[in-house]
Amino acid sequence: MTLHIFNPEHDIALAANSPFWTSPKAGIMLRRSLGWLPALWAKDGDIVVVSDVSEAHSEQEAVESILRRRCVGVHFCILSDVIKKPFRKNIDNVDVWGWDCAIVNQLVRAGVPRELMPSDEVLKRQRELSDRATSAKLLDYLVHLSDIFCGEAIAVHNINNIEILAESWGSIVLKSPWSSSGRGVRQWIGGNQATKRWAEKVIESQGHIMVERYLDKVMDFAMEFNVDDDGTVRYQGLSLFSTSGGAYTGNMLAPEEDKRNILSAYIADELLDDIACEVCQWMQHALSGYYIGPFGIDMMIVRTNSGNGFGINPCVEINLRRTMGHVALCISDTEGARGKTMNVVFRNNKHCFCIE
Repeated sequence: MTLHIFNPEHDIALAANSPFWTSPKAGIMLRRSLGWLPALWAKDGDIVVVSDVSEAHSEQEAVESILRRRCVGVHFCILSDVIKKPFRKNIDNVDVWGWDCAIVNQLVRAGVPRELMPSDEVLKRQRELSDRATSAKLLDYLVHLSDIFCGEAIAVHNINNIEILAESWGSIVLKSPWSSSGRGVRQWIGGNQATKRWAEKVIESQGHIMVERYLDKVMDFAMEFNVDDDGTVRYQGLSLFSTSGGAYTGNMLAPEEDKRNILSAYIADELLDDIACEVCQWMQHALSGYYIGPFGIDMMIVRTNSGNGFGINPCVEINLRRTMGHVALCISDTEGARGKTMNVVFRNNKHCFCIE
């Protein structure tokens, strides 16, 4: 029996790196509204931790009616009640959105056995692998495989190096090593004191800051993967998603072939296979012994001055956790999802999961 918990504040928790960290209000609201989400991929008899059991059932039933598919018989439970339930002794696996020391502390305090979670050593290594500096290493490896691949990212430790790169590259983007989507990203404008102070604070608190060459984005997409119990990394599918202000807003629900056809306007189909294959090999080596479960690689199509006028950044960011792209993949083949979009919108003072 698996205990599932949706902790969307995971990326911010990685930056805080404290078992006693408390999520900001926005993270609490998102978890409260969408806590039922794991019911979409949980197995029959599994437990899904939610904030309100009755509301979770209502949300699940509403989505089931749209998808025209019934979810399996999961049990919804409030975290504080887990220790009181007789099924607690049957829990032999824990599946979270993303692992960090804060969620481990929450689960242990709720009575979930510590041995079902990653060790402190593994958590430390997973955090290191989630650093955008790791994404930069994968990017550096991939860009040498094809002339159409582009992108540069470097970890720097002082403001002087930022200014040197700005002079060399022209337009640059700064990113915190760990941050949630839509946050921790700023374009560097020389002489902007607010951005300079922000960068200094990031370096002071996180040890370094990422500097990326600015690219003219055409569209976002991602590749989704999973690490099996034996360490094998497998490609699962494409994710075509939209953002607003850098924050996630929605995913296309479509067969793999349809998504490939859209991308074929910019990139040869065989290059997608090449990227997926190379990512599997590189990540299998990088993650060996330290991670099991889903992860995604954000990518983007960009405008260039060569070839057909388009290029691809094959690794904008590694998300060492489950992603909304994985959620989209698990429902895309249902009758009620075809040709629709999966969105997360803020409506009536709560986050809503919509399929429209």
